[in-house]
Amino acid sequence: MRRVKNFILVMLITGIWTGCSSQKPLESQSPVSVKEEISPKIVDTKQNVLMGIKEEVKNGRMKGIEIPLNSTFQTVVKVYGEPKGISNNECWTYSYDHSKINAMFYYDHDSCSNERNLLKPESILNQISVTPDFFHISITEEDVKNALGKPNKEYLNEAYGGYYLIYEISNSKLIFITEEESSAKKIGKINVEMKT
Repeated sequence: MRRVKNFILVMLITGIWTGCSSQKPLESQSPVSVKEEISPKIVDTKQNVLMGIKEEVKNGRMKGIEIPLNSTFQTVVKVYGEPKGISNNECWTYSYDHSKINAMFYYDHDSCSNERNLLKPESILNQISVTPDFFHISITEEDVKNALGKPNKEYLNEAYGGYYLIYEISNSKLIFITEEESSAKKIGKINVEMKT
């Protein structure tokens, strides 16, 4: 009985040793080459999304949003549902948290001169704002410039915070705004607005 146990133990150790020593590393898929294969796909995805956003802006649209700039508040509500709220930011009136989309829609209603936080059905949409999460990406200033080239304007906006990259495309502006506390200039907001 003892000889059988020793024989099994020797066979088991020999099998493990043979299996481990005979395994050949895959030359074409070293950890470095796997990283190199994955990284360009991520970059390509970011570039494709950014180029897609730029293409839609040519038609006064935000990629992934069904309605273009110059639509009415009534149209926004019809397509995306009632907003959770209407507010203003420096006299710009906007609707937010619509039941069917996570975007902010700004209108031509001046809440400083007119009634605050009130939108009429015929109020005209003049800006759409989303975060990069809307496109399932995380991007930096460098990603934007690599994909779209040098912006028409760029500056640090001390009044509102963040670094602004502004691309003028057809009758619209595509604006990328960095997060204030981001050393890598991570983009926190993407806006499409009508040129004024």
